Amino acid sequence: MLGAIFGDMVGSVYEFNNTKRVDFPLLSKWSHPTDDTMMTLAVARALMNTWGRSDDEIRAGLVRSMQHLGRRYPNAGYAMTMNNKFDVCVRYFLSTGRYNIVADNIILDENEMPLLGAKA
Repeated sequence: MLGAIFGDMVGSVYEFNNTKRVDFPLLSKWSHPTDDTMMTLAVARALMNTWGRSDDEIRAGLVRSMQHLGRRYPNAGYAMTMNNKFDVCVRYFLSTGRYNIVADNIILDENEMPLLGAKA
């Protein structure tokens, strides 16, 4: 977990400004946790808080945890725009309380969009 957070912070300054150098500094004054760190922490927190419970309770705990950290750190870089069809769909799923990744992925797949949770 610490390795994932550290790696996210190291990469935060290069996320939209890639480098091919191998001698770059690992941390700088611009390094910061991103939305990836926040959501990784949210998943870990939800799993710890719902250990041994039903799938529905785990799912509800995950939603609460993601919403809590997302609201607490709103500037972590949740990159959703209104001019990207995928982002608009995900905003719709979230705003209407649709947290069924299987059902949402069916809709995304039918519209030839990337699937939630899929590697790019």
